[in-house]
Amino acid sequence: MAKLNEDERKINHILNITIVDDFLNKRKIRKNPPSEYMAKFKKDNPRLAETMKTHLITDLDKFGVWADNYHSFFEKRGEIVSKEIEKRIIKQVIDEKPQADLVDELAEEAELE
Repeated sequence: MAKLNEDERKINHILNITIVDDFLNKRKIRKNPPSEYMAKFKKDNPRLAETMKTHLITDLDKFGVWADNYHSFFEKRGEIVSKEIEKRIIKQVIDEKPQADLVDELAEEAELE
């Protein structure tokens, strides 16, 4: 993503983080696009699609992995992460009340710069 001049906040965003060891991250993934390193992983792991589900990446095609579609990846991963969080939250009465309109945090930060 850095090669594409993506914002540092997006590169290190929680939705873009998958838990891998240091060797894999620095020696195999490096700065390569997902389509490249995932193709190599698929050769080594015939159950890659199943493995990725444990990382909340449920469909490599729809998530844009093979097309290096970062926008799609963030959108789809955000949906899955949100669903998983909702499963674990104990809803309260206040959760049913409408929320005030909030300014997008990134837009707000950009205005301050």
